Amino acid sequence: MFEPVAVGARLYADGGLSSPLPARIARGLGARVVVAVDVVYPPADNAAPRDPLDLLFQTFLVQTGRLKESELAAADLVVRPDIPATGGQYGFKDRLMLIGADEAAGRAAVEMVRAAIRSG
Repeated sequence: MFEPVAVGARLYADGGLSSPLPARIARGLGARVVVAVDVVYPPADNAAPRDPLDLLFQTFLVQTGRLKESELAAADLVVRPDIPATGGQYGFKDRLMLIGADEAAGRAAVEMVRAAIRSG
């Protein structure tokens, strides 16, 4: 998530706050084929919050997951990188693992994406 930015009289925030997987928005803008990439990672089932801030973050993960689920129906194809659940937050130090997971999922989905485009 990024810090909100003021542009003129408006304040813009990270789109993940309201639509972490904006398939419905893409469809509404006229996309014939919507390929969604689900990079919303789940909270770990057994991760006990360490402090109030950790509890807030885990709550945010649960809410983000629910928002994402409501968007999935608008996608023709959903690509899901193998991103492990975590009790915390992924950061810059995790970038190579995350990039690798995304790249592997993308490569595995190439033929499915092509088929979705051909049928769309």
